[in-house]
Amino acid sequence: MHQDIFGSAEKPFSLVADSKYFYRSASHGAAFDQLQEAIRQRDGFILVTGEVGSGKTTLIKSVLEQVDRKTFTSLIQDPSLSEDALLRVVLQDFGLVSRDELKQGRLAHASARELLAALDDFLSSLRPLGASALLVIDEAQEMPLETLDQISALGGPGGGMGKQLQIVLVGQPILKDLLTSPLVRELDGRVTTRVDLKPFTADETSQYVSHRLMVAGAGPAVDFAPAAVASVHRYSGGVPRLINMLCDGAMLSAQSQGATSISPRIVDAAAGRLELRPIRTVSSASPWSRKPVVLATAALIVVALIVAAYASIRDGADAAPITAPVASSSPVTQPSSSPTPVAPPPATMPEATAAAAASPSGQTYWVLVASFRQAREATALLDQLRGRGLPVREVRVVTSPRGVWHQVLVGPYPDAAAAARGQVLVRQIPGYADAHVISS
Repeated sequence: MHQDIFGSAEKPFSLVADSKYFYRSASHGAAFDQLQEAIRQRDGFILVTGEVGSGKTTLIKSVLEQVDRKTFTSLIQDPSLSEDALLRVVLQDFGLVSRDELKQGRLAHASARELLAALDDFLSSLRPLGASALLVIDEAQEMPLETLDQISALGGPGGGMGKQLQIVLVGQPILKDLLTSPLVRELDGRVTTRVDLKPFTADETSQYVSHRLMVAGAGPAVDFAPAAVASVHRYSGGVPRLINMLCDGAMLSAQSQGATSISPRIVDAAAGRLELRPIRTVSSASPWSRKPVVLATAALIVVALIVAAYASIRDGADAAPITAPVASSSPVTQPSSSPTPVAPPPATMPEATAAAAASPSGQTYWVLVASFRQAREATALLDQLRGRGLPVREVRVVTSPRGVWHQVLVGPYPDAAAAARGQVLVRQIPGYADAHVISS
């Protein structure tokens, strides 16, 4: 849609993760080098974390393109897969079997044990060749803890798999807390490389915008005024996905006006449509200044909802219920007025009510179950969760111009490990296997 005026071969600011647009900021460049070295050294477990929209997937795809020919790779982008399904995808990615063979061949009805045996045989065959395998799991914080536990078994120690298979877990910062859960704590102890992505600085944001324009072929045909780029950084907090959304919206506006120069006014208007607000820079004397990522926190936690608003602006289409974290000072903005919950099993309510005491980290954890447009649907789920003895809340979220959402959460929990146990209970309910932990 930008071709008529800007002459670019493709959209410069698409939200699709594309390795050719990878930009080596100080944080992303260091992460790329660190991952390459860890893979070259065949370190065991690698952990990559970053907030929503920070460029984790683009980074991983860029690294995977650079692995040597003796490294077989598998990228899992659906963390909700069961153990069997995950193993089937891995075997297919490694080239051990084809899609048709998995459907009709000897492994069509194979058990998890048989699939593991096939994978072990494959990995063992790599030893004489000096080859290895690399398994990357994106959005790993969404993976059931039981599957993460099985992943831990795949990575050794001692077995043939552990020596030939590297595993990279990619996810949001909550993943670091989830790995402290007793069920997978052993896995956390075997992570040898930890990478954490940071937002771009103001200068990096400017360079990133120019980089994407150049790669897309727009180059000097598009002029983002310096003040406009400064506005982009102020609204986005240096988060790549927000930068892309904001710049794309600004270019659409410029095109509709027949303008080739992007002014601060155009950026301000695009930010308004996306419901972004400027992120204030805090004083170095503030206690918050000891946490660099706090400058972008407000933007980071609303990315998922802004993506939905962005899609509405571009397409005018209605959307399915949102199940992503929302931006608020507390997950609970409107406590439910429904009757008092029934007494729960000992493993649920005591952990949740313990959250009333301040946790050492100052964070409270919740299990986000689902979001609905209709209050009656949320109420029905609330009753179902209460019937199972789970502590629940309903949050009304205004996502103008898309209306009101009714969000259902279980909690609060005092720490990530307790929330993870609550997540396991919720995911046992049919239809809610994608429930996940959020923090506030």
